[in-house]
Amino acid sequence: MKSMRSGKGLWFGSALIGASVAFSISMIPAHGQEQTTPLNSSGGLLNTELPLPDNYLMQTMKPVMLRLNGHVSVNRPAPVPPQTTALKPKPEAAPRMIPAGQQTQDKPAVAAQAAVATTPPPLAAEPSKPNNQISHDDPFNRQLDELIENAQKQDSNLQKYVAAVDKYADWKFRLGERTRDMLNYSCLFKGVSPSSEAGDVILDEKNKLKSLAAAKYMKQKLQDEIQMHAVSAVLQLAMGLGNQDACEGQKQAVEAANDLERLAGRTQAELVVNYLKSLQQANNQPLPQLSKPLWTIAESKARIDQAVASAAGNDPVVNEIKDDIHHYNAHSKGSLAAHRVARTALSVASMTPNFVGPAAQVVLFSYLTISGGTEQEKILKELYIDKRLNSRADLLNEQAHMALYNFQVGALTGNRLLLTCSQRLLSRLAGADTASKLVSSASIGLPLDQLGGTRPQ
Repeated sequence: MKSMRSGKGLWFGSALIGASVAFSISMIPAHGQEQTTPLNSSGGLLNTELPLPDNYLMQTMKPVMLRLNGHVSVNRPAPVPPQTTALKPKPEAAPRMIPAGQQTQDKPAVAAQAAVATTPPPLAAEPSKPNNQISHDDPFNRQLDELIENAQKQDSNLQKYVAAVDKYADWKFRLGERTRDMLNYSCLFKGVSPSSEAGDVILDEKNKLKSLAAAKYMKQKLQDEIQMHAVSAVLQLAMGLGNQDACEGQKQAVEAANDLERLAGRTQAELVVNYLKSLQQANNQPLPQLSKPLWTIAESKARIDQAVASAAGNDPVVNEIKDDIHHYNAHSKGSLAAHRVARTALSVASMTPNFVGPAAQVVLFSYLTISGGTEQEKILKELYIDKRLNSRADLLNEQAHMALYNFQVGALTGNRLLLTCSQRLLSRLAGADTASKLVSSASIGLPLDQLGGTRPQ
């Protein structure tokens, strides 16, 4: 009888292990790998659209109180900017005399003031683009893209993060990371370090460059900060150059030019200054006097929400984050049930007292290895992805708010250059057709053209 029971037990254990091995082999193309496609540092947005099938983005955007609905675009390389030699100042142009009170400025300030005072060449004609599309082919967006790109190249911390992403994306480091994860599953040698790291990520405290997920988050966060800094400096320069008060405008423009020089270098700062001066000469008609704001606070908030929703639907970084998330949540009900059954069966079989137990433990260990690692490690990676999404949401929200706010400031103060740059920034975010609808002024009876906004051709 004992031999018969032993034979039945061996037969049952062998059948169970065979079924588990076959299932684990079928699960090899699992979801544990992350994409390593580098972020588009130039911010290029393209036109091919795909629907968003899930509500994950809407749920994770709640801390920013925004809804990222709409569509996403396929991330393709940004268009190659044309030569900008035509925007360089003329050799014979002489700078204005610096007032006596400003003779004690340092050399960068004097150079920036001379660049602001230089007469620019005429502005070239802009290529036309169809409505409902986001394009970076117009001169304003080309200048902004080049400014952001040069600023990112000059930031040493960002270059360190880019090198770290390339380093941790290599298969050797990924294999080592997976090996340490599985050893921790067996020995628990990490202790409470994973939960401590999660707390640091949530509070942005003691962020360490120790994994691919951490490197990608720190890289994108700094890229977003540099882009916001560049946009803010350009609008500050437009405010100064278009200011009706010449003295105050000169002060604002010099301050913005110095900021651009520190951010991206003197050559790039001069190109931006000369382009905005050319844009001012091409749009120098006076604006009508307005007696009240363009929109109420509620209307402004509704416009900001609509602009952010449209921008998120066309942002390639949001698309990349969505693809990373789908490595973890894009599973059918059958696949989720199969995972539960396999893990339960292998866990139960691993407690068998005979040789079936150790064999089941080996199979379970292999199954976890090829299916992306432990759930604890996956949740930590998803936490880094969530922080990347929040960083991008903050950037889109701040840019939309800045564009609409400064559009209204330009209209109320008669600053046509600030108004025009604000509308082009809004068109860069939300698309030409959406931007034209958002800045329409039917509530005060003035058409867009009278406010200085350029309708898309």
